[in-house]
Amino acid sequence: MVRPVLSKSNAIVHIYSFDKILLVMSQHHFTTPPSILARRIKMAIPSQHVDSRQRISVPNLRIREDTAKYLLNLDSNSAYYDPKSRSMRENPFNGTTKDPATVPYLGDNLIRYSGDANQFAKTQMFAWEAYEKGVNVHTQSDPTKLELLNKEFSQKKSDFVKKIQSELIERYGGEEYLNTLPRRQSYCPGFVQEEILQQQDEGCIDDDRLKSMVEIHREKLVKQKPSKAVSKDDKVLKLDKKKVQEAAKMIDERERQANELLKLDERKRSYNSLQTNGTLAEPTQEELEAYRLKKFRHDDPVPQLLNS
Repeated sequence: MVRPVLSKSNAIVHIYSFDKILLVMSQHHFTTPPSILARRIKMAIPSQHVDSRQRISVPNLRIREDTAKYLLNLDSNSAYYDPKSRSMRENPFNGTTKDPATVPYLGDNLIRYSGDANQFAKTQMFAWEAYEKGVNVHTQSDPTKLELLNKEFSQKKSDFVKKIQSELIERYGGEEYLNTLPRRQSYCPGFVQEEILQQQDEGCIDDDRLKSMVEIHREKLVKQKPSKAVSKDDKVLKLDKKKVQEAAKMIDERERQANELLKLDERKRSYNSLQTNGTLAEPTQEELEAYRLKKFRHDDPVPQLLNS
C-alpha cells in the first residue's frame, strides 16, 4: 500500500511504503523531531524520492503531434505505404477534392523530383559517364571539381550544337524560317499572344494546316459527298409515296419468306448466298423511309395497342 506524505519544511513530496514508515516510527517511539524523522525515512527509501530541484530520471517520451503518412487517407485504394522503408511514393490525396497547396504531404516522389534533386541526379550521371571515360571524379569526394567539369562540358556541348546548326544552314539554307515570329495558335501567353495576333495576320498559317490529316480528310469527304437527304437549296427531298408503299410491301414479303424458312428443317433449306449479279445496290430514300416505318420500337405503345 502506498500513500503520499508531505513534509512542510521543504515542500517535498515523498512516496513511501506504509510498512516501512511504521517500522521507522516504531523504532523512534515518536520522540524524534519531525525533521530528523523525515530525513531518516528519506535515507531509508532513497529510490522513491521526487524533488523538483533535482534532475528527474524518468525518460521523456516524445509526443507525436504530426499525423503519420498512412493515416492521411484511410482509403484502401490510396497510395501504398511501405512499412519496411517507411516510404510512400505516390500522393495519398490523389482522387480527393483537397487542394494540393493545403495538404501537409504530397508523396516522396515530389521530394525526389523537386528542388535540386533533379540537378543532382544529372550531376551524378555525368560523374558516372566521366568515370567510364577515364576521368576520376566523385560527387562526395570532389564536388567542386565535378561541378566545374560539368559546366565546362555543358558549354562545349552547346557550342558544338550551334556550330553544327550553322554549318547545316550554310549548306542547305532555311535561316529565314528560324527567325520568324511565332505563329497564330501558338503557346505564347498574355500580351505577347495578342501582339502576335495583331501583327501576324498576313503570315499566319491557315487553320487547315494546323489540323490533323484525319480531320482534313474528313472535311474533304464532306465537301465532295453532300448529304443525299438535303437538296442544293437546303430543303428536304420530297419522297414518292407510291415508292414508299412498294418498298414497305417488299419488306413485308421478305419477312414472310424469312418466317417460312425458319419453319422448315435446316437440312431442307436451300443454300443462301449473296447475289453479285447487280441486284445489290445502295438503298434509296424511299426504302429507308419504309424501313423506318416498319421498324419495331419496343418503347412505342401504339403498335402494341393496334396488335391487341
